[in-house]
Amino acid sequence: MANEILSRPYRLMLSDVDRFRRLRLSVLFRMFQDLSVVHAEALGAGRAATLDRGFLWIVSKVRLEFDRVPEYGEDVVLKTWPGKMGNVLFPRHYLLESAEGEALARASSLWALMDCDKRAPVIPKNNGIYVKGFTTGGELPLPSAVLCPSPVSAGRRAVLYSETDMNGHMNNSRYLDWADDWLHCLDADFHKARTVKSLQINFLSEAVTGTAVRLESSLMEGEYYLRGIEEGESGKSIFALHALYV
Repeated sequence: MANEILSRPYRLMLSDVDRFRRLRLSVLFRMFQDLSVVHAEALGAGRAATLDRGFLWIVSKVRLEFDRVPEYGEDVVLKTWPGKMGNVLFPRHYLLESAEGEALARASSLWALMDCDKRAPVIPKNNGIYVKGFTTGGELPLPSAVLCPSPVSAGRRAVLYSETDMNGHMNNSRYLDWADDWLHCLDADFHKARTVKSLQINFLSEAVTGTAVRLESSLMEGEYYLRGIEEGESGKSIFALHALYV
């Protein structure tokens, strides 16, 4: 099939990089989600099959590994393709390359469909939704659990309206901004001295505008853990992240 793999070129602009000229993780995650939606449309699982019927695409887990973090002004190419579909989850893979074909990063992810009104998972086959997956042989293994150690610092942050998206909850890319901003562990000196090598983030439940989130973090020899827990009676886990900086 000609559309099994979708590619899109990007030039990294000022708003795409941090103060040290390196691609922001949140920008890369926005690239992931935007290209995924475009590809889903091409594969017959786009707006007409999902959004117009009250179904929302949501990402539940992402695993990412860098060979090299690209920098300001570079031309890069992002490629994506679907893995073999499960009963509920849709695997999707990514490859980020330089314009010359150098592998920069690989990622794997798990997506699902959610009923917009019920906020519950949708079984794709019961709703006529199918995406044919395949393998290239170079895929990153799918993400698994993130087990955070006991935190060494904690704080509080509330979800802002500007951080939410059309799904009605905090956009997945904004959690990466939260992780970069969490100065209890990562300050400018840390970011200057180290770059991210690998990362996994699991999105465990929704956070909407105004949700107060307790952030618990730890940093040990470049290994960074951050988890978010909703404050109040529910105490539900919002997300869990593990990153390695070198």
